[in-house]
Order: sequence, then structure tokens, then C-alpha cells
Amino acid sequence: MPPLTVHEADSLERKALTRWMNPRRFTAAKAARNEYYFIARIDRFIFGCVKIIEWKDKPNYDGFWLYDLIVKNYCRGFGIGEALCRRAIEKTQSLQHNYLSLLVHESNIRARTLYEKVGFQTTVIPELQTELQKKSGTDNLIIMRIHFH
Repeated sequence: MPPLTVHEADSLERKALTRWMNPRRFTAAKAARNEYYFIARIDRFIFGCVKIIEWKDKPNYDGFWLYDLIVKNYCRGFGIGEALCRRAIEKTQSLQHNYLSLLVHESNIRARTLYEKVGFQTTVIPELQTELQKKSGTDNLIIMRIHFH
């Protein structure tokens, strides 16, 4: 079996991702200053993806943010999500940023465990916490961040 590869998506692969995922999620990033998409695949088959975005004109969201980590259900537990996270972290570091942040539902223990495994820690951004409490309803969103030295 060919190995799993994780690479930055080209323009054709981005189009494939919009068919696979909710297109509104991908078009919402148009206000982003920088955005990068990564794909986990074996041969021509995509098994997962993630993106990182650096927002412009979005208060309380400074730096790069990890969004939409998705691994096909039948592929979970094989390290694909971890490989995608690590590639996003490498890219953020290569762009000379000090940290990468994300939002995750407090009840999503599996995702939180993965993020902690690759180095993310729960953090508080007071201004953003207030905004998130209004949006998240009963399932609280928490902020996680990995710092680079």
C-alpha cells in the first residue's frame, strides 16, 4: 500500500475540497489575509484535510487559526488527524508566527485529546471568551493554542 502523504492543496484540490465539505465554510474565509489548506491522501484518495487562516479585520482573532480538521469516519484512529495537525503547525512555524490557535467544543473530548497530543493547551483570551459564550449556547467553545519559541 502506498504511504499516506500530507501536502498543501493546489487550486484543483481546493475545488475538490469544496465538493467534499460544506462550501459555506470554505467561502467564509475570503476575508482572510493568508490561508493554507492541507490534504492527507493515499494516491488519489483524500482521507482528511485541514486549513489554517490568518484573519485581517477580525478583532480578537490575531495570528493563525486552525479550522475544519476533518478525517473521514472510517479512517479515524490511524494518525491522519495528527499528521494534518503537525503539517499545519510546521507551516505556521515556517511563516515565523509565535503561535497557532483553534476553537473546539468542550464536549469534543476526542478532538481535544488529539490537540493536546500535538502540543495545544487550553488558553483564555478574555475579549474572545465573552464573544464565544454568546455564540456557543450550551456546548461551550474553548480556545486552545500552541506556542513556538
